[in-house]
Amino acid sequence: MEEQVSYVHSDKDSEHFGEISHIINYIEQHSSLGILSIEDLIKKIKKTQEEGYELKKEDMNIGSGSKYPAGALSNFSPHPFIIDDVKCSSMEGFLQALKFKSIEMQAEVCTLVGRAAKSKGRHKNWQRTQILYWKGEEIARNSDRYQELLDQAFLAMLEQSGSFKRALVASGNAVLTHTIGKNKINDTVLTVREFCSRLTKLREKMKEEKKGNQTKIEF
Repeated sequence: MEEQVSYVHSDKDSEHFGEISHIINYIEQHSSLGILSIEDLIKKIKKTQEEGYELKKEDMNIGSGSKYPAGALSNFSPHPFIIDDVKCSSMEGFLQALKFKSIEMQAEVCTLVGRAAKSKGRHKNWQRTQILYWKGEEIARNSDRYQELLDQAFLAMLEQSGSFKRALVASGNAVLTHTIGKNKINDTVLTVREFCSRLTKLREKMKEEKKGNQTKIEF
């Protein structure tokens, strides 16, 4: 009869437990566990660490219909922030607002969330000119200035929205994906790479700050 072993950890050890959990999963997948005691488990973990192992990080597909935290990381989610004195209720509102030349209309779209924001900018044909706007400034889609603006917006949301920050922390070490997104910059105001790479780097920034290291984010 096999002995059932349970693993208990405290909150302060959660980071270490996460790594150990990966190792245990690795052991289970590549060998017969056969563990009868905690001592045996520790020996196997140490042996696996010494020999080296491949951590298989699970993908987390971000989408408004996904469970937490993937759903909360969607641009549709209501994470308020202010950028250049403009109040934004969500990242989707900000992104759709970039399609409007009118400063007044832009400010209005920034207050929208989710599908309401998406539908507001759906029929704006910015792709023909590849020009977007921010507070009266014309910005070429394929430009450093546009990338800087995206950086500024995502950083503002991280610093000002507790709900966004909590969701990002809850994503752990998962590889962030966005399968419904587009990949060509001339087709969308935010490609999959532009989106997921920023979230990943912001998450790393938080981890470094928790360790006491001040890091400059380079997207």
